[in-house]
Amino acid sequence: MKKRAAQKNAAFIGRKYTPFHAQDMNGHTVTLDSLKRKVCVLVFWYPSCGCYDLAQLKELTDRFKGNPDFRLMIVTFETTGLAAYMTAHNIDFPVAVVRYMNDAQEMNFHNGFPSFVLLNKAGVVTRVNGLNALSLPEYTDMITHLL
Repeated sequence: MKKRAAQKNAAFIGRKYTPFHAQDMNGHTVTLDSLKRKVCVLVFWYPSCGCYDLAQLKELTDRFKGNPDFRLMIVTFETTGLAAYMTAHNIDFPVAVVRYMNDAQEMNFHNGFPSFVLLNKAGVVTRVNGLNALSLPEYTDMITHLL
């Protein structure tokens, strides 16, 4: 099953990421164009999932803190409990909210939750990981290379 998922995800590598529109926590529009010229990790997750502790990503964001060419953004369809979770865990990552779970699933290539998509500065997919397959050291190396 993992091999099949890896083969499916490999088909997206090197492709321009699909344009999207979402809202951030302050109601501002977030689009693919707003992420261009930045290396971006899109983290697909939702608060009631309980399947991934976002605090694990703090190491990654701390490593690139202050670098204007890096962005990590949570993409979720669920807002219930989101602000409380972020506050309770001292997480200040940008969040993009899409209207429906199906929208998030299309954006993460139907990899389930949590999943991760790494985009280069041109908005091209360079890595797709599904269901907790994120390796922080590996991502750190890839991001450093892309910057």
